[in-house]
Order: sequence, then structure tokens, then C-alpha cells
Amino acid sequence: MKLTVFYDGQFWVGVVEEIVNGKLRAGRYLFGSEPKDQEVFAFVNTKLLDFMNGLSEQQSVENRQPKKMNPKRLARQVAREMKANGVSTFAQAALQLEYEKRKTNPSQSYLHTLGNLTLTRYNSELSDRPFKEKRDMEGGFADSPLRLNKELAKLEAWNEEAILKRAQFLADLALKVWGYPQLSDEILAY
Repeated sequence: MKLTVFYDGQFWVGVVEEIVNGKLRAGRYLFGSEPKDQEVFAFVNTKLLDFMNGLSEQQSVENRQPKKMNPKRLARQVAREMKANGVSTFAQAALQLEYEKRKTNPSQSYLHTLGNLTLTRYNSELSDRPFKEKRDMEGGFADSPLRLNKELAKLEAWNEEAILKRAQFLADLALKVWGYPQLSDEILAY
């Protein structure tokens, strides 16, 4: 696995590349402003595996066996890679495949986010069915006794806009239900 962090002219990004069984997966992570070492370290330690598991598009690559290399040659190769600004051609192709997939199915980008979550006792029955089927089937969103799902019953489509709108609604609702406490400076000093 390889992580390349560079400035793309607008933002600092990290491109992660992983080759398994001759297939390369690559993903682009946006750091925004120049990341400090701690931020890169936190990404690698806490977010990297989930990030890579979210990638599904793969690019076939030639599977070369690493061979022994002269230390001086290895040092030159490392220096060249350090000067290089960007990622490999194979990684660019894998990134393009992932981008095209997300462009055609944007709801996949929001799969494990607040706006795409709900409560139901029919999770296995609803599974990967189309939204309208989930809404209209027995035990579906229109049939749900939970007020949380009543808004879902009114929707015609489940798309990026609906997911983002629901995420905002749920976040606002959470703040009303579980308001944060007003603590005095004396208590906060501990």
C-alpha cells in the first residue's frame, strides 16, 4: 500500500494505492489545507482501512515480483519518487473508474452516513431493493410505525439531495432531543 500526499494546485490530497493479486485500487482523500504530520498519521491509523474498503473499482496491473536492488539505485528511485508530483498512470486509471462509478451512482458515496440511516425491523427484507420498493412493501417505510420514517414514506426518489436533506433534518433533531449542557466555567476548569 502506498500513500502519496501532494498539492494539486487547489488542495492537499492523499492518493492511496493498493495492489492485491494484480489488481490496483486507488482512492483520493482530500486533506484541504496542508496537513500536519499528526493529521496524516491520524488518517493512516483511523480512517485508511474504512476508506479503502469503500473503494470497489480496480485496475489490472502487471504483477512484477520485487527483485533485489542495489542500495544506491534504490536511493535514486526513492529520490525520483519524492520529486514526482502526482501518482502513477495505473492509479490515475483506477481513480477515474472510481470517479465514474460514483458519478453514475452518487448515493453510494453516502452509504454509511447519517442521512442514509434509519431504524427498521425488516432490515434483511429491505436489503438492496430499490427505494420505491422499500417504501411501498409491507413493513416498508410507508408502513412503519416510527415517526422517524414518516418523511421517507412521502419521498418519490432516494438520491443525493434527499440524503443530504435527511442528514440535516436528523442532525437538527438530535440537537433538539439531546441538547448540549450549559456548564459553568468552574465546572469546565476541571
